[in-house]
Order: sequence, then C-alpha cells, then structure tokens
Amino acid sequence: ATSAAVAALWRSGSAATPGLTRSGRLLSVGLLIQRKAVLTPDLTELETRASDLFTRLDFERSRLSDFELRDRAESEAAKRSLSAAAEGKVQVARDGAVITAKDLMQRWAAEQQAVTLASREAADPSLKRPAVLLSTDADLCLPCCPVVDGDASLRAACDRLLELMGLTASCRLLGNAPVGLHTYKYKKSPVSLFLHRAIFTGADWRSAEASGSWKWVDADSLPGRVPDRRLLKKLRLLAAEF
Repeated sequence: ATSAAVAALWRSGSAATPGLTRSGRLLSVGLLIQRKAVLTPDLTELETRASDLFTRLDFERSRLSDFELRDRAESEAAKRSLSAAAEGKVQVARDGAVITAKDLMQRWAAEQQAVTLASREAADPSLKRPAVLLSTDADLCLPCCPVVDGDASLRAACDRLLELMGLTASCRLLGNAPVGLHTYKYKKSPVSLFLHRAIFTGADWRSAEASGSWKWVDADSLPGRVPDRRLLKKLRLLAAEF
C-alpha cells in the first residue's frame, strides 16, 4: 500500500539514500494525520469577538469568591430597589435588598431561558466524524517516506515528511515514539513502516486537500481505501483510540 510512494521518494533527489539496517531491512515512517470532528459551523467574525468577550468576563468572574459575588449582587439589587422607590414605582424598598434562595433560583431560571444553543449541524455532514488524511493515489494510503542517512531519528524523518507535504505549520506530531509498526516487502526487501500520530491544528481543514494529493477519510471509509488488511486493522484501531 505504501511501496509506490516510498519508491517515488527514493528516486527523487530530496530523499537521498534510504537508510538500511545491517540485515538489509528498509526503514520508513508513515504519518497518521487525524482531524477532530466538527460539530458546529465556523463562527463568524462577530460571533468570534463576542465569544472572546464572554470568555474574558467568565475568567474575571471566576477569580471572585462566592461571598464577593453575593455582595456585588446584593449591592446592585439595593441600588435598583432604592432607585425604584425614589421614582415611586414601589411603595416600600426592601430592607437591605437581601437576596434569598428563591431570588437565586428565579435568576438562574431566567439566565437558562436566555441561552440559545448553537446549531449542531455542520456545514458539511462529513465533518461530524473524525477523519484520517489519506492519499488520492490508488497505490498509496498513508503519507510515508524512507528514513535517510541524514535523519537523526524517526521523528526527524516525520518532520521532513510534513515539510514535503507542506503541512509543517498545520500539524502537530504527538510524541517522539511511533504508535505502531507495519511490515511488508518491497521488491523482495523487507520494509519496516513506523507509524506516527499527528493532529491537524490548522484553521482551515480544506488546506490539506488543496494540492489534490490528499483527502480526509473517516473510519467507515477506510476499508475501501486501504487494500492491505493488516495495515487496515491497525489504522482502524488507532483511529478508534483517537
């Protein structure tokens, strides 16, 4: 499933000489680039600014103790009560404007009714499930490249692969150690494909598909895109863990 891409990179000038072990085994790395599910449409500019404002207000409010919040609320209630009494809207102002448990329950109920839940429908139904970035080439599934003599580690080879894909700024590798190992043969030579996990962190998930060489595929569509059953089993397990 990955031999065509490995061979293409070996023939290119950027791949140099593939790294070999003493036993003649070829070493390569593959990236399992995953995208989180998108449950709601993207926020508009106004919604983003409002969300940031509410986040700052909630943070400032969280730094106050319950006694400080209660004192602030009672002070505001006392001012409103005195102002209403001065204008003749009420005959007698409540002494101290003490907030009771019933007042708190009524206020919480009013705040709950004022909340409008965002739509759970994403702009694209395919975004509701996590996805893995696979190749559009029939002979390739995962992004992969051979380990060359200039790579100091498997992580360095993964960084070089992201640079070749143009996704260095949009993806974040998780850890330095591989999360899986897949072995196969390429031209009768054994190949060890070390699987590394990466998370797509870019603002626009469509940018990964801009080149036309890669496509987001959810877990249910993996069987039709990965011909190797052993590799398919490992990918489905890793995708389920994500």
